[in-house]
Amino acid sequence: MRAVDQPHTPATVSDQQATFLLSRPLVAAIATVALLLVWRPALLRAQDAAGAAQEPSSTSHIVTPGETLWSLAVRYYGDGRQWQALARRNGIPISGVPPLKVGMWLRVPPRPTVRGATAAMAAAAPAESSAANLRPPTGTTMGERSARRIGLADQEAAMNSRKPSEVLTVFHRDLPDAAEAERRTRAVLRPNAPAPRIAEFLAAPFVTSERALVNLGRIAARVGSPAAGDADPQRAIKTDEIELEAPEKQSYTVGDRLLAFGSPMRIGKGQVVITPTGILEVVKVGAGRPALALVVRQSGRIEVGQHLLTAPGGSAPWVKAVLLESPDVPTTIAWLDPQEAQPTLQSYVVIGAGSAKGLRPGDEVAIYRRSAKGTAETIAASARVVRVEHDFATSIVTKQYQTDIALGLPVRRFAKAP
Repeated sequence: MRAVDQPHTPATVSDQQATFLLSRPLVAAIATVALLLVWRPALLRAQDAAGAAQEPSSTSHIVTPGETLWSLAVRYYGDGRQWQALARRNGIPISGVPPLKVGMWLRVPPRPTVRGATAAMAAAAPAESSAANLRPPTGTTMGERSARRIGLADQEAAMNSRKPSEVLTVFHRDLPDAAEAERRTRAVLRPNAPAPRIAEFLAAPFVTSERALVNLGRIAARVGSPAAGDADPQRAIKTDEIELEAPEKQSYTVGDRLLAFGSPMRIGKGQVVITPTGILEVVKVGAGRPALALVVRQSGRIEVGQHLLTAPGGSAPWVKAVLLESPDVPTTIAWLDPQEAQPTLQSYVVIGAGSAKGLRPGDEVAIYRRSAKGTAETIAASARVVRVEHDFATSIVTKQYQTDIALGLPVRRFAKAP
């Protein structure tokens, strides 16, 4: 016989539900223990400075004219801000003006210990455990701005370098140093032969006498433009045709090249600085009519009423200057463009020495700054001579190490064109 199914009483159902509810936490605890036994997370520990791999031997370097701690840091590390690490390795004080002298022997470590932050920030940042770097702060979720990120010196540096579009984790990419970057560039580019820097030469301000500005030609009008008054003069751009007014008792011929310039600036007794604004080439001459010229180069504002000088010839080729054993031709900055609030790279400076003292196009000069507490000098910038007159020379800034290039700063030649 088969036993008849008995209906479940309410007491029986309550006991079964209680047993099931009590067994769920037990099953969850057993599953958690089993998961921890099978999968054991490993913590990623930050490499401590004391346990870091032995770095290769340091490189020796002998200081040459024109070099600074900043330029050496850029050369060996690709980052001029590492100059303090270089100074500490060689026992050079970092306060005041670092006494870097020509012929000094320096030990250059292969790379600073701290990457991604300056040495001062790394020294001030407290050491943190690996667990703290991997574990988000209490009360935050992965993805909020307050969470820690891997690879930065501290929380403040992480927040300062963060962009709104960044994700939580930042991966560090090692950039090549200056030497490696140059090798990679040379591998893909064809070698370039020295070529004339005609644009720099034709746009370079130069010093001339006031007597040279007597009886000059001038720009009469821009072809095709409506008449304009002195308050709103006509302006021209490259490829525009210009009507010219020749000097008294003189005339232009086809092919003549003329230099347009702005208002001269007095620099000394009987001497002025001319700033070129463009080069015009005469293309048409007719009897009883003004000569026509074409704007072939423009380096500034070309307006009706500007005077014209005969354009200079070609510039000297760009050649590699030879370093001198000791700087020579001491002089000072005699002129800066008054329209530039902060002269910097590619700015023109006129120095108070020219061909009379042996300067030639292609020479390189250094601009120095004196310390406030003494006579010690540091290099503020270096420039290449692009145009030379008898008593003055025009240079263009090619490298800059400090700010505030100003009138009267000392200048000396440190490399000579062959």
